[in-house]
Amino acid sequence: MTLRLAIFDLDGTLKQERDPYVYLHKRLGTWEASQSFFPQGLAGHIPYAEWLRLDASLWIGVERATLERLFAEVPYLPGAPEAVRELQQRGLRIAIVSTGLSLHAAQVADELGADVYVANEVLFDAAGRVSGETRVGVPEGGKGPVVETLQARFGVGSEETLAVGDGTSDVAMFERAALAVAVAPISEQVRAAADIVLEQPDLRPLIGRIVAYDAELLRADRASGVRAGGGMRRILASVPGCETWPERCGRSGDDERLPLREPLTMDRECLSSNYGRARHFSPASGWSWS
Repeated sequence: MTLRLAIFDLDGTLKQERDPYVYLHKRLGTWEASQSFFPQGLAGHIPYAEWLRLDASLWIGVERATLERLFAEVPYLPGAPEAVRELQQRGLRIAIVSTGLSLHAAQVADELGADVYVANEVLFDAAGRVSGETRVGVPEGGKGPVVETLQARFGVGSEETLAVGDGTSDVAMFERAALAVAVAPISEQVRAAADIVLEQPDLRPLIGRIVAYDAELLRADRASGVRAGGGMRRILASVPGCETWPERCGRSGDDERLPLREPLTMDRECLSSNYGRARHFSPASGWSWS
């Protein structure tokens, strides 16, 4: 069975910082203050939503632009953009599922041309500063149901899904995928759950290792007209309230190998306004554009 959907963890898998909360606390000077609750959260003694709120409470007043700049400074793993681009060229949809922050996931989705991202949200006030309010999209240990939602949305089965991650929370993704890849796994549990292990935090070997594992999992021919940063084929599958097949936009229907179960509707206004943008899924508010 050929793979049609690739789901990536973000922190430690696509980007080099493994814990975005620790990273922000240290960059913002709130690390010491976070120690009043961080060990309890790590041990599971604080509900995840409360832990997220406590983190954000230490950042109240920080400008959104500051957080965006700090996340932009986190480097990608070697080969990450190239690996994603190669999978896109071979016809796979790209999703990012992270227990980190949606602000960061949105940046990466835009830069890599991912179809959708799901993560946790720190909310901002009218002035663009952290308000202290939060919204949980992916709790620790909660990636399994998110993967199932994405598979249903894209009309893709587990036998057509690739999952790539590095941490314990990614094991639930691995269990719902035909092929699981652990990147410099954080523990023996993660290693044991994977079909392929990349020992180093480096995605340059990813495509070759998949082909070596089972050449039938990836299309041999590269799709034409698919580019990093988004494209019409990605938009046709994702635009909310824009529901027609490509023929309505003067296309010949080159999207047919990755149909959605849902009917599509689209018009030119919707296409131009959302071209090149990734979608965000929140359990509370559903699908939206980044």
